[in-house]
Order: sequence, then C-alpha cells, then structure tokens
Amino acid sequence: MIRSNYLARINCFQPIPCNPCETSCPFGAILIGEDITNIPVLDITKCRGCGICVAACPGIAITMAMVTGGDKDYVAIPYEYYPLPEIGDEVTVVDANGNELGHGIVEKLKKPNKNDPTTLVFVIVDSSITKSVVGIKKYIVKDDPIICRCEEIFESEIINAIKKGDRTVDAIKRRTRSGMGMCQGKTCNRLIANIIVRELGISLSEQLPSSKRPPVGVISIKELSQEKS
Repeated sequence: MIRSNYLARINCFQPIPCNPCETSCPFGAILIGEDITNIPVLDITKCRGCGICVAACPGIAITMAMVTGGDKDYVAIPYEYYPLPEIGDEVTVVDANGNELGHGIVEKLKKPNKNDPTTLVFVIVDSSITKSVVGIKKYIVKDDPIICRCEEIFESEIINAIKKGDRTVDAIKRRTRSGMGMCQGKTCNRLIANIIVRELGISLSEQLPSSKRPPVGVISIKELSQEKS
C-alpha cells in the first residue's frame, strides 16, 4: 500500500503480559483487549503516525514506515543508545534477528514524549528492504572506547550522563546500566570513577565507593518449592 504518511508497524509476536502500546495510543488504533497477553493488532484506519506507541513500547518492538512507491522509503526506528546519530549520517539497518540489511541515511530525529528517553530516528532506506527493517546497529563514534564491556557502554555515554548531572559511579550505573553485567563492575567502575574525576576536575578521594552485589545463581522452581528439613 502506498501512503503519504507514516504508519505504525508492530513487530511483537510473543504472547507476553504487556499493553503500553494500546493504552498510550490517543487514537485507539492498537487493540490488545482484556487479556494483555494478546498480540497487539493495529487498525490502520485510525493510525496517525504520531510515534507515541513506538516510544511507549518497553520492548522496542514497534517501528513506523512510510511507503512511497518509489525507490526509497522512510522508516522511523526507536533508539535508546548514546551518542545519537546526526541528520545526514549513514547508519546500518538490521532485521529482527540483528542481520544487517544495508545502509540508510538519517533524515531527522524526534522524541514523541519528552519524559521518555526513547528517540525516533527517521531513516531513508531502499524500498526493497523496508518491510524487514526493525532496528539500527548501535552507532559507534570513532575513538570512543567501550568502558563497560558487559553492557557495551561507551565513554561518550558516561560523559553524557555526567553532563546531565550524574556525579557518582552509582548514579551513572542507574542511568546507563554500566556495572550491571556479570562482572558487577570489576573493571568499569574504576574507569568510570576516573572519567568523573577528569570531567569534573575533582579528586578521586571525593568519589563515594560504588555499591556491589554478588552474582546471582540460577535457582529452579523445584528447588524453591522444596521445604527445608
């Protein structure tokens, strides 16, 4: 179908208890029903392409597309990493399995909800891959080292958190997920502390020690159900 405006595209195919897309749509274009494990259904006659549902979806499972009928189409993709790509940048687009489909050009950026960190990246893509595009490969700036390898957090993301007011390793952890991986920050906590010191011009002794939690092992339901003798 050729359209002159964006339409939501729901890429949610698993019956999970989730319905923010339905409750957030101001036009009633998405229906899940009383059983919130139902698969969302889009009513294209009601969709206005506002992008609110895209930002509201916690699973980043909704995109938008505008099919032009020509060689190029437009896809709006939710993106929650820093740094954000800029208008005119070339990005790599991927399918639902993370496979690279090709490249697209960033046309614009938009935040449907100012209180939500999700940014919509509008990308111009070849019409031959429009139906398969669901994401963008994480945008990496040259000379931007990874600080937290477990969660793939880059130095630019740490600096961005500091600019937003975070002054401790724990504060940055809550914003970026750094230190929440399997190693519990054994390497990155020290690196982040040094970045804070460098960016704020303070002493390392002024940094509060970060909170640490031991790794959690997998416990089966059977083990939990057994009474202690």
